[in-house]
Amino acid sequence: LTAVLLLANDREESRRNTALSLGDDASRMLLNTGTEAFLPLFVMAQMVRLLDIFDILPQELSKANIFEKDNFSAFRDVTSTCNDPSYLGPFTDIALAVMEMSDLKGVVVNLQLAPAGVVCLLYPQVNYEDFSGGLHLDSRSAIGHDLINDKTSTGFYIREAAKTGRSAVQGPLTLLQDDKKVLEEALIIRI
Repeated sequence: LTAVLLLANDREESRRNTALSLGDDASRMLLNTGTEAFLPLFVMAQMVRLLDIFDILPQELSKANIFEKDNFSAFRDVTSTCNDPSYLGPFTDIALAVMEMSDLKGVVVNLQLAPAGVVCLLYPQVNYEDFSGGLHLDSRSAIGHDLINDKTSTGFYIREAAKTGRSAVQGPLTLLQDDKKVLEEALIIRI
Protein backbone atom coordinates (compact mmCIF):
# COMPACT_ATOMS: atom_id res chain seq x y z
CA LEU A 1 0.00 0.00 0.00
CA THR A 2 2.80 2.42 0.84
CA ALA A 3 4.57 1.75 -2.46
CA VAL A 4 1.34 2.42 -4.35
CA LEU A 5 0.81 5.69 -2.51
CA LEU A 6 4.41 6.75 -3.12
CA LEU A 7 4.05 5.88 -6.80
CA ALA A 8 0.82 7.89 -6.99
CA ASN A 9 2.48 10.84 -5.22
CA ASP A 10 5.49 10.62 -7.56
CA ARG A 11 3.19 10.55 -10.57
CA GLU A 12 1.25 13.61 -9.31
CA GLU A 13 4.54 15.44 -8.59
CA SER A 14 5.77 14.55 -12.07
CA ARG A 15 2.54 15.90 -13.58
CA ARG A 16 2.87 19.07 -11.52
CA ASN A 17 6.48 19.60 -12.69
CA THR A 18 5.48 18.94 -16.30
CA ALA A 19 2.58 21.38 -15.96
CA LEU A 20 4.88 24.05 -14.51
CA SER A 21 7.37 23.55 -17.32
CA LEU A 22 4.65 23.73 -19.93
CA GLY A 23 3.29 26.81 -18.15
CA ASP A 24 6.66 28.51 -18.58
CA ASP A 25 6.59 27.58 -22.29
CA ALA A 26 3.04 28.95 -22.54
CA SER A 27 4.09 32.20 -20.88
CA ARG A 28 6.88 32.68 -23.40
CA MET A 29 4.48 31.88 -26.24
CA LEU A 30 1.95 34.40 -24.92
CA LEU A 31 4.59 37.10 -24.85
CA ASN A 32 5.61 36.24 -28.40
CA THR A 33 2.08 36.16 -29.85
CA GLY A 34 0.79 38.99 -27.71
CA THR A 35 -1.76 39.15 -24.97
CA GLU A 36 -4.38 40.74 -27.17
CA ALA A 37 -6.57 37.64 -26.81
CA PHE A 38 -7.08 37.97 -23.06
CA LEU A 39 -9.20 41.11 -22.89
CA PRO A 40 -11.83 39.93 -25.39
CA LEU A 41 -11.96 36.53 -23.70
CA PHE A 42 -12.47 38.06 -20.27
CA VAL A 43 -15.17 40.36 -21.69
CA MET A 44 -16.88 37.36 -23.26
CA ALA A 45 -16.66 35.37 -20.04
CA GLN A 46 -18.22 38.26 -18.13
CA MET A 47 -21.02 38.66 -20.68
CA VAL A 48 -21.89 34.97 -20.43
CA ARG A 49 -21.87 35.16 -16.63
CA LEU A 50 -24.25 38.14 -16.66
CA LEU A 51 -26.84 36.55 -18.95
CA ASP A 52 -29.41 34.65 -16.89
CA ILE A 53 -30.04 32.18 -19.70
CA PHE A 54 -26.77 30.36 -18.98
CA ASP A 55 -27.31 30.09 -15.19
CA ILE A 56 -29.02 26.68 -15.33
CA LEU A 57 -26.35 25.03 -17.52
CA PRO A 58 -24.00 23.90 -14.71
CA GLN A 59 -26.85 22.05 -12.98
CA GLU A 60 -28.13 20.51 -16.21
CA LEU A 61 -24.70 19.33 -17.32
CA SER A 62 -23.76 17.94 -13.90
CA LYS A 63 -26.81 15.65 -14.00
CA ALA A 64 -25.87 14.11 -17.36
CA ASN A 65 -24.50 10.56 -17.45
CA ILE A 66 -20.70 10.33 -17.47
CA PHE A 67 -18.70 7.87 -19.57
CA GLU A 68 -15.09 7.37 -20.66
CA LYS A 69 -13.56 7.48 -24.11
CA ASP A 70 -10.15 5.92 -24.74
CA ASN A 71 -9.87 4.99 -21.02
CA PHE A 72 -8.70 8.54 -20.24
CA SER A 73 -11.14 11.20 -21.37
CA ALA A 74 -14.33 11.72 -19.39
CA PHE A 75 -17.47 12.74 -21.27
CA ARG A 76 -21.08 13.49 -20.39
CA ASP A 77 -24.15 12.89 -22.54
CA VAL A 78 -25.17 16.52 -23.03
CA THR A 79 -26.13 16.61 -26.70
CA SER A 80 -29.75 17.66 -26.23
CA THR A 81 -28.88 20.44 -23.77
CA CYS A 82 -25.90 21.78 -25.72
CA ASN A 83 -27.73 21.74 -29.06
CA ASP A 84 -30.65 23.72 -27.60
CA PRO A 85 -31.04 26.88 -29.74
CA SER A 86 -31.95 28.93 -26.65
CA TYR A 87 -28.34 28.46 -25.44
CA LEU A 88 -26.54 28.02 -28.73
CA GLY A 89 -27.98 31.17 -30.34
CA PRO A 90 -26.92 33.71 -27.70
CA PHE A 91 -23.52 32.07 -27.21
CA THR A 92 -22.85 32.08 -30.96
CA ASP A 93 -23.88 35.74 -31.21
CA ILE A 94 -21.53 36.74 -28.38
CA ALA A 95 -18.63 34.62 -29.65
CA LEU A 96 -19.01 35.86 -33.23
CA ALA A 97 -19.05 39.49 -32.06
CA VAL A 98 -15.95 38.96 -29.91
CA MET A 99 -14.09 37.25 -32.75
CA GLU A 100 -15.03 39.93 -35.31
CA MET A 101 -14.42 42.99 -33.14
CA SER A 102 -11.19 41.80 -31.55
CA ASP A 103 -9.31 41.23 -34.82
CA LEU A 104 -8.02 37.89 -33.53
CA LYS A 105 -8.30 35.97 -36.79
CA GLY A 106 -5.77 33.17 -36.67
CA VAL A 107 -4.99 33.85 -33.00
CA VAL A 108 -8.21 32.65 -31.40
CA VAL A 109 -9.55 29.80 -33.52
CA ASN A 110 -12.21 28.40 -31.20
CA LEU A 111 -14.21 29.60 -28.21
CA GLN A 112 -15.81 27.16 -25.78
CA LEU A 113 -18.17 27.48 -22.86
CA ALA A 114 -17.72 24.72 -20.26
CA PRO A 115 -20.17 25.18 -17.37
CA ALA A 116 -19.30 22.91 -14.43
CA GLY A 117 -16.19 21.96 -16.43
CA VAL A 118 -18.20 20.29 -19.23
CA VAL A 119 -17.63 21.59 -22.77
CA CYS A 120 -21.06 22.53 -24.09
CA LEU A 121 -21.09 25.49 -26.47
CA LEU A 122 -18.50 26.10 -29.19
CA TYR A 123 -17.83 28.75 -31.79
CA PRO A 124 -17.06 27.99 -34.48
CA GLN A 125 -17.89 24.32 -34.29
CA VAL A 126 -15.92 23.79 -37.49
CA ASN A 127 -13.28 26.37 -38.45
CA TYR A 128 -12.08 26.47 -42.05
CA GLU A 129 -11.20 30.17 -42.12
CA ASP A 130 -8.04 30.12 -40.01
CA PHE A 131 -6.36 27.18 -41.76
CA SER A 132 -4.90 26.49 -45.15
CA GLY A 133 -3.91 23.47 -47.19
CA GLY A 134 -7.25 21.77 -46.71
CA LEU A 135 -6.88 21.70 -42.91
CA HIS A 136 -9.65 22.70 -40.57
CA LEU A 137 -10.49 22.44 -36.88
CA ASP A 138 -13.63 20.43 -36.15
CA SER A 139 -14.37 20.87 -32.45
CA ARG A 140 -17.76 19.16 -32.34
CA SER A 141 -16.26 16.02 -30.79
CA ALA A 142 -15.35 18.12 -27.73
CA ILE A 143 -19.00 18.64 -26.79
CA GLY A 144 -19.61 16.82 -23.52
CA HIS A 145 -15.90 16.61 -22.60
CA ASP A 146 -15.86 16.60 -18.79
CA LEU A 147 -12.66 18.55 -18.20
CA ILE A 148 -12.67 18.20 -14.43
CA ASN A 149 -12.99 14.40 -14.41
CA ASP A 150 -10.59 13.91 -17.31
CA LYS A 151 -7.61 11.68 -16.45
CA THR A 152 -5.27 13.44 -18.90
CA SER A 153 -3.30 16.61 -18.18
CA THR A 154 -6.38 18.63 -19.17
CA GLY A 155 -8.10 17.48 -15.98
CA PHE A 156 -5.09 18.53 -13.93
CA TYR A 157 -5.11 22.05 -15.39
CA ILE A 158 -8.83 22.49 -14.84
CA ARG A 159 -8.74 21.18 -11.26
CA GLU A 160 -5.82 23.51 -10.43
CA ALA A 161 -7.64 26.49 -11.97
CA ALA A 162 -10.81 25.63 -10.03
CA LYS A 163 -8.84 25.45 -6.75
CA THR A 164 -7.32 28.90 -7.25
CA GLY A 165 -10.24 30.57 -9.04
CA ARG A 166 -7.79 31.78 -11.67
CA SER A 167 -7.56 31.31 -15.40
CA ALA A 168 -5.49 28.44 -16.72
CA VAL A 169 -3.28 28.41 -19.79
CA GLN A 170 -2.44 24.99 -21.16
CA GLY A 171 0.18 24.53 -23.81
CA PRO A 172 1.86 24.98 -26.10
CA LEU A 173 0.19 21.89 -27.54
CA THR A 174 0.13 20.33 -30.96
CA LEU A 175 -3.48 19.92 -32.05
CA LEU A 176 -4.15 16.81 -34.10
CA GLN A 177 -7.29 15.92 -35.98
CA ASP A 178 -7.67 12.72 -37.96
CA ASP A 179 -3.94 12.13 -37.30
CA LYS A 180 -3.07 15.39 -39.11
CA LYS A 181 -1.34 18.29 -37.42
CA VAL A 182 -3.74 21.24 -37.41
CA LEU A 183 -1.80 23.60 -35.15
CA GLU A 184 1.85 23.30 -34.16
CA GLU A 185 1.76 25.48 -31.02
CA ALA A 186 -1.73 26.00 -29.61
CA LEU A 187 -2.61 27.54 -26.30
CA ILE A 188 -5.80 26.61 -24.52
CA ILE A 189 -6.96 29.37 -22.23
CA ARG A 190 -9.61 28.44 -19.65
CA ILE A 191 -11.36 31.40 -18.06
